[in-house]
Amino acid sequence: MATPIDSLKREHRAIEAAIRSLHETADRIGSGESISPDILDCYIDFIRNFADGSHHQKEEKILFPAMNAAGFPLDVGPIACMLGEHEQGRTFVRRMAAAVSDLRAGKSDARAEFQAAAYGYCSLLVDHIQKEDTILFRMAESFLGEGGLGSLVPAFQAVEREGGASYAAYEEWAHHLDTAPAGM
Repeated sequence: MATPIDSLKREHRAIEAAIRSLHETADRIGSGESISPDILDCYIDFIRNFADGSHHQKEEKILFPAMNAAGFPLDVGPIACMLGEHEQGRTFVRRMAAAVSDLRAGKSDARAEFQAAAYGYCSLLVDHIQKEDTILFRMAESFLGEGGLGSLVPAFQAVEREGGASYAAYEEWAHHLDTAPAGM
């Protein structure tokens, strides 16, 4: 298996593909195009189960506690910032899900609300991923070292096994979005 940091960065590439497509979909909604609520649900499902359910689980339950044990506080500094941004992301996802429900109910402001929440999520995640890739993960590598990171491999593998076939399917779906025609 790749190092835990390599695994997280690989997942970042899948998440970036999904948020690029989500942003494009929000643009299409803003231009008046009708997008099926089922398609919007696919983004929410990916975010909840892959980005938050698997990727953030690896960070919040495995990497961050290991960094904390190495002396990084959880309540201030870079880890606190990342945890706060994870919560902000969850708020945007709840707003997107509520907007999809409202869209199905025919509420007139649902499209604009989905678009605003999607834009907020995409903007947050672009910055968040950049901070993790260029700052936080380097700190983890420096402070935990090869041995410390290596000790996290079994826990990372367990999260991926827990996701089973769906873990790989989510990753494949996200990467497919970069080559899929408009409208998925």
